[in-house]
Amino acid sequence: MNALSFSLIALGGLVLVCSAVWLLVPALYGLPWVPTREARIRRALQLAGLQPGEQLYDLGSGDGRVLALAAREFGARATGIEIGPMQCLAGWLRARLSGSRDRVRTRWGDFYRADVR
Repeated sequence: MNALSFSLIALGGLVLVCSAVWLLVPALYGLPWVPTREARIRRALQLAGLQPGEQLYDLGSGDGRVLALAAREFGARATGIEIGPMQCLAGWLRARLSGSRDRVRTRWGDFYRADVR
């Protein structure tokens, strides 16, 4: 077995494990992940009157759509708390790729137990 074959097998195993976690976590915590459209998020933040420099907490932040949009378009600092490990990772990646990494934080945890002071 050469190095390329071993790498492909390892990558396939990693994809399989990540897929299983993605599917099982909602079953363990009770609610499925349902993404919200950007237009709806934008309108909600407008209605909330979010201003530049304000702190936004998104409890159950999913893939970080609200966090990235709040930082990018409204100039807010945003913190998301997400219990699903794959969604938390997706939120972290979205913040890095959206260019708002200095204003967005994503924490993996249960928002019922999180310190939001």
